[in-house]
Amino acid sequence: MEKSFLITLTGPSGIGKSYLKRRLKKYFKFEEPAVYTSRKKRKENEKGERIFLAKQEFLKKVKNKELILLNKIFGNWYAFRFDAFKNINKKNIITEIYIDNVKQFRKNYPKASMIVLVTDDINFLKYRLQKRAENKSELNKRLRLAKQELKKIKSLKNNFNFIYNVNYNNENKIVDEVIKNIKVN
Repeated sequence: MEKSFLITLTGPSGIGKSYLKRRLKKYFKFEEPAVYTSRKKRKENEKGERIFLAKQEFLKKVKNKELILLNKIFGNWYAFRFDAFKNINKKNIITEIYIDNVKQFRKNYPKASMIVLVTDDINFLKYRLQKRAENKSELNKRLRLAKQELKKIKSLKNNFNFIYNVNYNNENKIVDEVIKNIKVN
């Protein structure tokens, strides 16, 4: 890659955004602005990928206008530092953007390559979400939100450069497909 890139990944919970991001970071040497969150650390979180804060500390940073692109998902807060996307013309950056921030992000960064992962197979998503859900109630809650997110994505499809439909047959091929498209563009 000779020019700098700003790539975003969007999609419902459990679709594989973090997996894809980690693979692309290794292949292209992307930098990733840390996501601040009030949720508990997961074993698959890489060092520096997220900054885990107590809820009060997170909300204090919001009040002090230190964080942007806020989201509350499953009772946990997520955001970026206010300067996370400064100097983007000098770096290759990759990050995940929650669906509710897609329009604002597109407006602020019109040259960003915005990728969305979707699925037509809700059972595929259910299979993936079962790994995260602590119980059936949480699984059902995550599935309901995923269905809502997929509907929102359809209404925002013009904001994305690439739309990938992930399913059992191609989930392991998506990374190669995305790499090929990034190289071409």
